[in-house]
This record gives sequence, C-alpha cells and structure tokens, in this order.
Amino acid sequence: MGALTPTSYLLAALLAVTSLAACGGVEPGNALAPLQNSAKTHPLGKGQGGTFTANYSGIYNYNVTWGQANCKIGLFSGNGTASFLGNSTESIDSRYCEGLTINQSFARATLTDASNSKNYIKLGMEQAFFPCFSPNYNTSSWKVRGGGGKFANASGSGTVTFTCTHYTDKQNSYSDKWSGKLTY
Repeated sequence: MGALTPTSYLLAALLAVTSLAACGGVEPGNALAPLQNSAKTHPLGKGQGGTFTANYSGIYNYNVTWGQANCKIGLFSGNGTASFLGNSTESIDSRYCEGLTINQSFARATLTDASNSKNYIKLGMEQAFFPCFSPNYNTSSWKVRGGGGKFANASGSGTVTFTCTHYTDKQNSYSDKWSGKLTY
C-alpha cells in the first residue's frame, strides 16, 4: 500500500470520525467533543438509579419565634439507610410562618452518605409541611432540588411519611420512610 494522498487522508479521517460517532465514542453533533458519562447528555446513556427507599430515625425539636410573624421551626436529625446512599444521615429544616407569604414557609431535607459526605441529596417538600406538629401533616411529597458528588445531577420525586413520639421531659423522637424514584 502506498502513501496516502491528501484526498485519501481526508476520506480516512472522515471515516474514522463517523465510525466513532456511530459507536458512541463521541457526543453526537460534535464529533471532536469527548463523550460525557451522563444519561442527560448522551441519548444512549441509561444513568443510575431506580426505586428509592429510605428509613431514618432520630430526634427533633421545635422553636416558636415571635416578632413580625409567628414562626414555627422544626429541626430533625437522624440516621438510617437509603437506596444508593447506604448508611446515611438525615437533616430536615421545616419552617412555617403565619403572616408571611407561603413562599417564606418551606421544608427541606439533606440526605448524606455516612462514609463520604461529598455524596448527598437535597430534597424539597411541600411548602408549609410541618411534620410531627400535627398528626394530620405527617406525609408529604418530595422532589430532588440538588445534590453533590455522584448525586450532582440527580432528579426524582416521591413521598415521605413521619411517625412521631412527643415527650414533655426529654427530646422528641421520630422515624420516617421515604419512597419514590431517583436517577443520578
């Protein structure tokens, strides 16, 4: 076989790039860009995740503040296990303020991998969700609002249900169960 002419070299390079794109070696539409390992950026990618379940238990406390608005603040801290996180911790901040707009009331949770704190999921719950304060408000829908580490591009949604024990002379205890779908 002889030396490549400029035309045959160009055809060979074009064939190589086209073959790589067809096999998934580069991002479609930009043959020179490297393929990113994400289901959101590659149409053939599957991502990770699936059915999400978690069970936590811990303590919670309420504070009631007065001022421009009557605000109730619930802080929850627990340990447990979760799909894709394994042994993990849970931190929940739930606030409801009367006299303020509904946008100033919120409930949010962070689930963190106990062995690697860089892996965490941030979840938002229904506005004005205040678990354990009233037995009528112990279930909420949730949606992924962010994350870190391997969960940086996470998405998903589901429900969470709380079971609460109220004490007058010691800290209150709770347990919760999360279920839904999670992709990362």
